Amino acid sequence: MVSVPRLAADFNNYAGAWTALRQGYAIVRKAVSGGLINDAKIDLSKVENQKLRDMLQAASDAGLLDVGMDEDLANFESTRTGYELVDNASNGMKKVVHKLRQMSRRVEATNRISAAVAAYNMSYGRNKDHAKATEYAISVLQDTQGDFSKTDAPLIIKRLPKFMVQYRKFQLMMAAHYV
Repeated sequence: MVSVPRLAADFNNYAGAWTALRQGYAIVRKAVSGGLINDAKIDLSKVENQKLRDMLQAASDAGLLDVGMDEDLANFESTRTGYELVDNASNGMKKVVHKLRQMSRRVEATNRISAAVAAYNMSYGRNKDHAKATEYAISVLQDTQGDFSKTDAPLIIKRLPKFMVQYRKFQLMMAAHYV
């Protein structure tokens, strides 16, 4: 919803943006293993194109590929009350939350890898410069998919209690991008 319009505008080629995104999904099928609710694993060594692999590694090193919602959902701990029914329900809920977290990681990885590949391919196709194409792909990831690191958060999000702002950063990033 955000990457294709960005690429189409930057390269004045809407059809090309969709083609590049489809090429990105082909890379995702190679690089991401695990089912929708199983543990998603990103293995960049399976990306055959060395330049694409290097760009994806740079994005991964910047914390832009595998973000999911780990911090928000991983902290669910099962409760030990001594009552078997309550303890079993708590353990069951912990498993459900883990599966939900895996789905979010898979969706995020799919969106991020495909957008990065599309941006890289379109940029490299225009200027044949690996460093510039990598820089552009990372920029597109940060702008269209978001950088969820704490250092990239607006000051108000850093200062307010987490429960008040934990799902607001993406909305703020998207509003800023559309503006």
